[in-house]
Amino acid sequence: MGGLGNQMFQYAAGKAVARRCGTELMVDLSFLEQLNSEAYTKRNYELHVLKCTAGIADNKSIRNFEKWEEAGVNKTLSRVFPFLKSHKIFREPHFQYTSSIETLKDNTLLIGYWQSEKYFKTIANEIRNDFELSSTLEGENKKIAHQIQQSIAVSIHIRRGDYVTNAAAAKHHPVCSMEYYQKAITHIQSKISNPVFFIFSDDETWARNNLKIAASHFFIHHNSGEKSCFDLKLMSLCKHNIIANSSFSWWGAWLNQYPDKICIRPSKWFNDPAIDTRDLCPDNWIAL
Repeated sequence: MGGLGNQMFQYAAGKAVARRCGTELMVDLSFLEQLNSEAYTKRNYELHVLKCTAGIADNKSIRNFEKWEEAGVNKTLSRVFPFLKSHKIFREPHFQYTSSIETLKDNTLLIGYWQSEKYFKTIANEIRNDFELSSTLEGENKKIAHQIQQSIAVSIHIRRGDYVTNAAAAKHHPVCSMEYYQKAITHIQSKISNPVFFIFSDDETWARNNLKIAASHFFIHHNSGEKSCFDLKLMSLCKHNIIANSSFSWWGAWLNQYPDKICIRPSKWFNDPAIDTRDLCPDNWIAL
């Protein structure tokens, strides 16, 4: 479900469960294939741009889990088809980490977003390897990567897109304020000397017109669609990160392996204050 960042969370959680159970990870694409709703932004399967490997579950396999759920309220069906008892659907019970995932057996279908590194921290190095790009940086991206690696680079991700244009997404996700970004920039400048800011945004015009930076900075705007994975890679190469309330820039920061990195994230991730985000970000990320 969701775009590249969300799909990465789902893959990582599933991979950790599969590793613990000693079984194969398969991904279920039925939500993406059947999506026809104004409540969700239409997305495609995007993990193929990364080195991660997982089989694609066929419709028959997915239907077995649906039958199991039916059997849960139909004892006769369960007795007639005892194999169904081995198939379990486990739905994410709430946004924060749930330790119940640690007790799951194989033949389990996970449904949820699983947005916490706690779900895959035990295999973090494997996940980092899986989330390397399947293709190399070339042309303009290679040149920008060199600039990033030769400077005290700080990524800034400004997410607008469907947070502005899709009413359902806007109801769920606030757009990070310019006050947040200015505070984050000020904090970075108080901690390090000569930072160079690299701004990634799906609304470059808005970012240029509103973001004020009295330091060297560059706007990165040429990657879109399937090429957005290159922005993810470039963000991960920066030494420090200022992220939006977006799983995409979350991964850009998490994949950054600079040992002394400063990561700044918005304290408000959702409009609904009842959603518990305590496990969303690593403890050493700074909330503003």
